[in-house]
Amino acid sequence: MGIRTPIVKEKDNIKRIIIDSLIKVSINHNFEFKDNDIVAITEGIVAKSEGNVVSLDEICLDLKSKFPNKKVGLVFPILSRNRFSLILKAIARKQATNIKLKAEDENCKINFVFSNNALDILKYKTSVINCDIHTRYETKNILKTAGANGIGLFEILNKPVNNSGYNSKI
Repeated sequence: MGIRTPIVKEKDNIKRIIIDSLIKVSINHNFEFKDNDIVAITEGIVAKSEGNVVSLDEICLDLKSKFPNKKVGLVFPILSRNRFSLILKAIARKQATNIKLKAEDENCKINFVFSNNALDILKYKTSVINCDIHTRYETKNILKTAGANGIGLFEILNKPVNNSGYNSKI
């Protein structure tokens, strides 16, 4: 069951918001929490409360520093992840060529190559971002061994850009 909370902002007391929201929903829907019930919280709400957020421009700056030659290929993009569309938009803006995928305003273009083999991207680009989750380190090593200049999606904003949020735990 999803639980509605107020909009969380930086420095909000997330523990209090979650507890109050859980109590409210249990009263309104007439149920009780029991021992061993599990409450899961999205990383996004935690990041917002900590002020650990970034702008599209900050993602672009980080990508420009990691791929100064502009053009980059993506392997195993995770289109179902909420944040991936923003990363895709940043890549489109950075490449400054032409894309369709809700990034028309970035005035860029993208070519899609579909394959189950990560190495196929090297026929088109040697600068690569591998976007898979569970096999991210393996994919990165396969690409690097084959000569790719690449990073994993998890390495975008692993240091702050202009005092932005970041995740150093990769």
